[in-house]
Amino acid sequence: MTTAADLADAVAERRGSRQTLVVGVTGSVAVGKTVLAGTLAAALAERRLSVTVAATDGFLRSNAELKAAGLTLRKGFPETYDLAALAVALASVRTGPTRFPNYSHLTYDVDPQGGEI
Repeated sequence: MTTAADLADAVAERRGSRQTLVVGVTGSVAVGKTVLAGTLAAALAERRLSVTVAATDGFLRSNAELKAAGLTLRKGFPETYDLAALAVALASVRTGPTRFPNYSHLTYDVDPQGGEI
């Protein structure tokens, strides 16, 4: 069984001398992606690596946009994300601070107060 320490070692090795390495965690809804990302981030921080966890939820199209497009019941599927904005943000991370939109789990909608990583 692979542990968070094993994953952290593999990521640290893969990073090499690069300043920035983007690591993606994928999977179905509610399988533990956020928990895994947090555990991996903690294990990398123990290795004195700077880590920021950013969720893709903020790249979901707003509830109003989803309703207008008839996609409300598809929320979370690829077609409900602003994939162009996500691609720009991921590319920008390599060159400096980048704004990532937030998602509110209180309103279940995109939060206009984005965070910078």
